[in-house]
Amino acid sequence: GIKQVENTNGHNSAIDEAFSGAKRAGEIMTGWAWPRSVAKEVVRLVRWRGLLSEGSEPKELRRLMVLNGTRWMDCLFLLSKADIMALSTDFSPWLENRRIVLESTFRLTGTKPPLDGEDVMKILDIKEGPKVGEALSALSEEMAEKGTLDAESAAEWLRKRFSRNGTTQEKDAQYMENGEIL
Repeated sequence: GIKQVENTNGHNSAIDEAFSGAKRAGEIMTGWAWPRSVAKEVVRLVRWRGLLSEGSEPKELRRLMVLNGTRWMDCLFLLSKADIMALSTDFSPWLENRRIVLESTFRLTGTKPPLDGEDVMKILDIKEGPKVGEALSALSEEMAEKGTLDAESAAEWLRKRFSRNGTTQEKDAQYMENGEIL
């Protein structure tokens, strides 16, 4: 879950920050006269956004997904990704958490990813590390968007996606520089 860091007052600064940010988000949404249901959802997203930028328990992520649904989790990942990019912090915990949630989603729907980490390392000729998770995450997202792929089609997609275009993080940075929406 959220890392617990004691501040000088003896309070938990990570939780204090999450709740004060959520409170402020609620005040803003109310001030803008957004519907109460939308404001509540935004407050919950702001409160949980820090969870995805650190190593999280798969069980906790699955529980959040089941309780809140995949749409809410997608919004949470997007908000968390924006925080990580704005703060230039380590992206690898976010990628691992995204992989866990996508894998769980496929498991719940009965769809199994056609490739595993070993396959990705062979296809892309890379060593074990964060790039493997990044590739698996990108493949899972592609399948979530476009439907299932067999192993051969998935391998072809990975080669095209990662050979000329760079990594997902590099592409995201290029899109952000060009002002394009991801």
